[in-house]
Amino acid sequence: FFSLLFTLLSSVVFAETFRVAKCHVLELKEDPSYSASEKVGLTDALTIRLPEERLFLEGIEVKMEIPEETATWRDCCGAYIYDGIRPVPTPQQIDFSGSKIFFGVLPGKLSWVLQIPLTENAQFKTDQYTKTIEKIPSAQGNFVFLRLQQIMKGVPDEVMNSKITFTVRPILSDKGLIKLKLTYPESAEPSSSAAADSVTVFIDNEAYHTSDAEKGLVMTTGIHNISVISENYRTEVRKVRIDQAKRIEVPVELKSIE
Repeated sequence: FFSLLFTLLSSVVFAETFRVAKCHVLELKEDPSYSASEKVGLTDALTIRLPEERLFLEGIEVKMEIPEETATWRDCCGAYIYDGIRPVPTPQQIDFSGSKIFFGVLPGKLSWVLQIPLTENAQFKTDQYTKTIEKIPSAQGNFVFLRLQQIMKGVPDEVMNSKITFTVRPILSDKGLIKLKLTYPESAEPSSSAAADSVTVFIDNEAYHTSDAEKGLVMTTGIHNISVISENYRTEVRKVRIDQAKRIEVPVELKSIE
């Protein structure tokens, strides 16, 4: 009881209620070449919607292009990331509540990059223009919520009315997916487990169950050698190339040894 009470009180104490001028929404896709941009005001919010299926997504890169007049007034604006946002963000919504998990002051630079991890094993490259946040957002509801807020008084109107261009890109693991499509001879019954159980799939000399290979296997990028072996069918050999965050289907038509 006391554990539950403490959890509820903690969520109330650390939750923050706030209002933004406008809520922008961007979509993120698992594609190495994908990017999306939006101009965001200094009192606006940005919601990044994540794909429901995230096989390769390790994090998000958020690049901010800061206007010169805003960079001159360094420390005038802060960037926040929240968890547990309520209600679900839409372009029509301006009032929110959530728990702050990151705060950073916009630097006096024309460019600033935030890297947001979504997995424990995410590995990012950093430099003087890049900031990697430590806490992993829960991404509840399949979105990540960022907010800009003025933190300095006496900022001129030209700065307050300026727009920061946000460009979001996926940070992907160096992996792809192989999916086998096995076709059996007409004499065999594809629906029967006996036909499938008589087949063994080897990828780079490692054995996999047929059902797993047909559902899809996540592999590192590069060239992979596939062998489909059975006492009832001829051995089939394939060589395939896997690219980053790509899914490849490999058709294999099995032929009877008779």
